[in-house]
Amino acid sequence: MTARNTEHCEELLEAGGGALSADEVGALLGISRQAVDQRRNAHSLLAFRDGGAWRYPSCQFDALKHGVVVGIP
Repeated sequence: MTARNTEHCEELLEAGGGALSADEVGALLGISRQAVDQRRNAHSLLAFRDGGAWRYPSCQFDALKHGVVVGIP
């Protein structure tokens, strides 16, 4: 990925509210980190690699309902 593309991706991610770690997603959804991994592997959570860790765009979560936005899974 070029530096320009990387910068654009970072801008979009920031505009969407940033990203959460697997532990943060687990706390938000009330599930274990392992359950978060299972949902990622089942393609019911959007995630990307950031170095050695998975990150989850926060725009896919409804914090008030402690769930995933309808239509993501």
